[in-house]
Parts: sequence; structure tokens; C-alpha cells
Amino acid sequence: MDAEIEPLLSDVAERLRAALPAAAAISILPGSAWLAELALREDAEARALRKAADGPALRRYLLARCGRVPETEAGRLRLASGMEEVKRTLGSLIDLGAGHRQLAALHEAVRAETGALVALTKRERRSLAQQVESVSGSAAARFRMEIRGEMAQLSDLRRGIEERLEQLTPTTDRILARGAAALRQTVETAIRAFLERHRDALAARAAAGDRRPMSVDLAQLGRLLDRELSEDYRRTRSAADEALAEALAEAAGLASERFPGVAAGLSLHGLPHEEFATSLTLARRPLTVDMIARRSWAFWRGPEADPVRTFEALRRITLAELLPWSQKILAAAAEAKALRIETGKERIGILLATVDRAMAERAERLQSDAAVLAQLAADPVRAAQMSNRLQSRLEVLERRLQIFAICDSRLAHPSLADAA
Repeated sequence: MDAEIEPLLSDVAERLRAALPAAAAISILPGSAWLAELALREDAEARALRKAADGPALRRYLLARCGRVPETEAGRLRLASGMEEVKRTLGSLIDLGAGHRQLAALHEAVRAETGALVALTKRERRSLAQQVESVSGSAAARFRMEIRGEMAQLSDLRRGIEERLEQLTPTTDRILARGAAALRQTVETAIRAFLERHRDALAARAAAGDRRPMSVDLAQLGRLLDRELSEDYRRTRSAADEALAEALAEAAGLASERFPGVAAGLSLHGLPHEEFATSLTLARRPLTVDMIARRSWAFWRGPEADPVRTFEALRRITLAELLPWSQKILAAAAEAKALRIETGKERIGILLATVDRAMAERAERLQSDAAVLAQLAADPVRAAQMSNRLQSRLEVLERRLQIFAICDSRLAHPSLADAA
């Protein structure tokens, strides 16, 4: 390990730099799950393997890489396995990378859930208060009618949010289709303009009798395409974000009519792929095209360059280099936009899921209460007992509302860590 790990890391880093332009930001960690498992096993084979692995080379490696050598054999193997370093790195990625976005989405979902529960609890408290006031036959019948009306309203609310989500899909599909077409047009136009410039240069060189090979720098074209593709992506992203924001506002408005505060913490902040940068690179070395001689019966004259055939050769070579690259870039951009839109839809879907849960809980409770009220109309003693139980439930709901108020106050912080 002391002799092979560092050269291996250097080799991997070099390969990454050659393949990815942003490789400098990638951390490369050596790790061995085998060593970590070996440190935990207690069988005879593991003891023999530990003894063979725990030698001077391992100690030199630990001292050079970690700055310390644990006293125990198991400690040395665990440290050499790199698992602790991997855990710390993954924790950092969770805090700052994709995990951070997922936690932000979870934070918003929890706030929405809490808002819905507060509204639902207040509604149930009012319902219980009405039941306590009177358990007469007429009151029970009226209450059953109110139950049916409330369930119908909840169903209408769910249907309204669901329809808004369904309407969003063709809108975002059109945006994606227009964006993909615009990106393709950008690539085709840039390549065409690039080739036309070289056509003019070839004609000028042929007229001057210059038959030296011609070099084509694709890296310059790559930088130009990077800029233009990023601009096109931003335009498509803005259109998609506008459609998502409009749908969220409408869905939140519908939900808030029945569940005030349900959308208080829900937003489209932190959606993935705010920007798009190509991670593929064109050939770093210039393409070289030999000047093709013009065919002529006047063989006694010196051969002349044929700009038409030379340009055709240049065009074929350039397209062979560019087409696979452009197809991968367009596919990556389409995937990034689709993921951003899908994540936005999931945020809006939180409202639908919240309404579904609220409807299920409310329906079960209301139907149970309606059945009980129907029985109480003919039994005054039982009605009095029911009134006492309802009073106890009211007290429970009051305490629950106090807890929800505390939770909502905590969740008002911008992050789950602060909320905790």
C-alpha cells in the first residue's frame, strides 16, 4: 500500500482530467471494504489474513497518509480501509450536494404536512364542538349532511389539483420539445458557420497556390457551442420554471382554501440543474486536412489545389468528430431539463398527497362520528357519555394544536438542521 496507492491515485486523477474538464473538483479517495470487513471478522482465516496485512508497509502508509498509526491491529486495518474518510465525504455531499436538495424538498413537505394537520385539527375541533352542543336527532341529521358536503368539497379540491398537474404535463412537454429543437438548431447553425469560414479560407489558399495541409481548431468551436448551448438552456429553463411556478401557485391557492397554511413552506427553490455546462470535450488536437490536388489533363503544369474536394473532405472529417459529441450533449441537456421539471412536479404533488391523506383521515373520522350520532338520538344516557368523551377529545385536540404551533415555528427556519 505504501508503494502503490499514490501512483494509482495519480493515474486515476490524470485519466479524469483527460476525460472531464471539471475533474479538478473531484476528490479521489482510496478505500478497501475488504480491509474493513477483515477488521470485524473473528474467524481463523481472518486472523491469518490480518496478520499478513498488518506489516511495516501498512504502518508506513498510515503514517504518510493519515499522520498516525493506531495501536490496535483492528484500528490500523479500519483506518487503512478508508471507510471513515468515505463516510465524512458522503456526509459532506449530503449536506451540500444532491442530498441537500432532497433535504430541502423534505423540509418543504414536512411544513406542508404540518399546515394541513393544523387546518384539519381546527376543523375537527369545530366539528366536535358542534357535536357537544347537541346530540338530538335533528342535529345528527344535519351533521351527516355537513359531512357529505365537506367530503364532496375535499373531492373537488383533489380533483382540481390533479387537473392542474395534468394540464402542466403537455405544457412542459411543449417547452421541452421547443427547447430540444432550439438546441439542435444552435448546434447545426454553429457547425455550418464554422465550416463556411473554412470554405472561404480554403478558396483563398487555393487561389494563392498554397498547398500546405490545413489545420482546424475544434476547441474554439467547442467553446462557442458551450456558450450558446448554455444560453439556450437558460431560456428553456426559464420557460419551464414559469410554467411550474404558475401551476404551484394555482394548486396552492386551491389547497389553501380548505387547508390554510398548507403551502407556506412549499416552493420551487433549489431545483436541480439551474445551469447546464457540457461535460464532454472536443478533440484537443487540431484536425489536419491535406489539400487535394485538382485533376487535370494539363499534367505539365504544377498540380493545383482543389478547394471543393478539399472542403468536402474537411466537412466529412469535421462532422465525424462533431456529430457523436453533439448528440451526447443534446441528450444530456434534455435529461437535465426533464429532471428539473419532474422535480418541480413532485413539489406540486406534495399538495395532492397532503390532500389525499387529509381526506382519508377526515373521511374515516367523520363517517365514524356520523354513525355514532345516529345511535345517540334514541339513547340519552349514552348521549351524555358521548358528550363527556367528546369533551376529552377536544382537550386532546387543543394540546395537539399547541404542539403543531411549536413544530411550525421550528420549521419556519430555512433548513432542517436549524429546525432540529
